[in-house]
Amino acid sequence: MDGTLIREDMGDAVLAMLIRQGKVPYEKWNEYQKLLLSSRPRATNFAVTAMEGSSIDDVNQATHRVLELQPEETIQLSGNISVPRPVVIPEMQALVMWLHFHNYHVYIVSATNRWAAAIIGADFFGITEDRVIGVEVEVRRQHLTNKVKRPTLLEMEKSKLGKNDWATATRLVVAGDSEGDHPLLTLSTIRSGDMEGPR
Repeated sequence: MDGTLIREDMGDAVLAMLIRQGKVPYEKWNEYQKLLLSSRPRATNFAVTAMEGSSIDDVNQATHRVLELQPEETIQLSGNISVPRPVVIPEMQALVMWLHFHNYHVYIVSATNRWAAAIIGADFFGITEDRVIGVEVEVRRQHLTNKVKRPTLLEMEKSKLGKNDWATATRLVVAGDSEGDHPLLTLSTIRSGDMEGPR
């Protein structure tokens, strides 16, 4: 999703918004940035566990608040940190709608928290929540814990997610923007100039 369907990172923006709203300690941002330098998989999990104690409503409201910002606006944190507001990539939105029209089953597979990814999927791409795969933590009384649900996205590898659906797909379109997407990208059965309805 991040960098593929939208520019910038929704997980970063939601975490920053929760910090801005005083629902997550600012120190979590510094910890997250340090982890990004050493291990992106650990960092993406941490970005979700850092929201421990927030309610699902808090995360959903922070996501909507991010989306209410103007595209050029940023989320300001102390230390002159500006976190950009993600924006939808129109060409990718058009592609996803084309795939819906031709009866493809469209999934989002993201290292962003699943709640924010589900809002992006529903609001901008017509993708239902049951077809959104993202990082989740265990929830108690509607509040997030710091226990990541296992296996995580990166432990499973993106190519193994939804294996039953994808293994039997006769026409598979895949899009990604990072090295971590490579296992999934290799599964694509579509080549340049070969975009047509499913057979």
